[in-house]
Amino acid sequence: MSIYDKVGSTYDSMRSNIGIKDILNVVDILGKEIKVLDLGCGTGHPIAKVVSPIVKEYIGVDKSQPMLDAYSKNVKDGEYMLLNMTDIGQIPGKWEFIFSWGAICHLPIKQQKKVMKHVSKLLKPEGRFLFTGGKEIDECTGKIGEYTVNHYSIGEKAYKEFLSELNMDLISASFSEGNNYVYVFKKKKICT
Repeated sequence: MSIYDKVGSTYDSMRSNIGIKDILNVVDILGKEIKVLDLGCGTGHPIAKVVSPIVKEYIGVDKSQPMLDAYSKNVKDGEYMLLNMTDIGQIPGKWEFIFSWGAICHLPIKQQKKVMKHVSKLLKPEGRFLFTGGKEIDECTGKIGEYTVNHYSIGEKAYKEFLSELNMDLISASFSEGNNYVYVFKKKKICT
């Protein structure tokens, strides 16, 4: 049983509203007729509750059934999938916007890179990939309620180099609300 299975619907009471502004900034750039894939969506509070009603398609992905049970109550008509992030290659279609707010950073680096390879294949040209991670190379712990969680980062330079190899350019990297370091990458449009 994962920490998130144990936390379940009580997670909402621990979760602030940070993240909404950064996600909406990307939606404003791309327009509302987009398909959005939320990796590590949790209970859908607060991001999916705000963003899913204003875009063409929104699917939340999480590996915790208790979190998704809460998601189904929080996000009216919300679509979701019970799936480990490392298995997102199974998801059909192409997406304009894929993001992972406060989730991909919990995966060890090898798994982060696997997810990012899938993201590159799932993103449409000029689509955006947003995630929170460390600015520097780091491995540390944090808290979700009473539980300790790990955070892993290869740092800005290495993320930029790795994602460049996957045909994504760094658009921005900066501290945002809650002292989160937010990366936004754009999938290159390959001319033929």
